[in-house]
Amino acid sequence: MFNTSICQIVSFTAQSYIHLLGWTALGMIGLIYVAFPSLSVTVLARLHFWLHNIGLPVLVLAIAGKKYGLPDIGVLIIIGWVLLAAGVVLFMVNMWDRLR
Repeated sequence: MFNTSICQIVSFTAQSYIHLLGWTALGMIGLIYVAFPSLSVTVLARLHFWLHNIGLPVLVLAIAGKKYGLPDIGVLIIIGWVLLAAGVVLFMVNMWDRLR
């Protein structure tokens, strides 16, 4: 009777993380890389990009899986957060190193 959409399938929590970490944070980081091109050519920038873009889907899918009761999904949530945090730390180290 009702059509199910992606927003109904993915929980609100996972969807908010997609918006906050996927769109807002990476959008702002992308603007910083455009404003300061010397930041984007470093190995740290490439590592940051890949850690963030691997960690975010792992985190979002794990949060959605937790909502639907998958067992032992907490490990994937921790892995996703660690990858995201490592990426952000690399971004901050890159900015500190290149812009001072």
